[in-house]
Amino acid sequence: MQTKAYAKLTLCLHVKDRVNGSLHFRNVTVPIDLFDMVYLEKSETMHIETDKKYLPNDKRNTVYKALILLKETYAIKDNFKVRIVKNIPTQSGLGGGSADAAAVIRMINEMYALDLSRE
Repeated sequence: MQTKAYAKLTLCLHVKDRVNGSLHFRNVTVPIDLFDMVYLEKSETMHIETDKKYLPNDKRNTVYKALILLKETYAIKDNFKVRIVKNIPTQSGLGGGSADAAAVIRMINEMYALDLSRE
C-alpha cells in the first residue's frame, strides 16, 4: 500500500485552559500541498526506512511507535516494512512525523478493517 502524508500549517494557536496542570489548546490548521510518500507492506520483521540518513529508523520513530501501539491494541500479529520518502522538512513545524504516523494508521485501519474513526 502507499499513500501521501500531507503537511499542515498552523494558522492560529490559542491556549484554551489548564486542566490538571496540562494546557489545552484550540488551534486552526490547514493541509498544504506538500507531502511525504509512505509505503507499507507486510514483512517478516518490523522495519522502518527513510530516504534521510539522519532520521531514526528504530523505536524512536513516530511511525514505529504507532505501529507497535496498533499491534498491541488490536492483537495484530503481522510485522511491517514501512518506507518513507521525505519531502516535508524535519523540525519545520509542519507535522511531517505525525502525518507519516497518521498515514500508517489509516493504511492499517483499511488493511485490517478496524473501523477506526478519522478522529
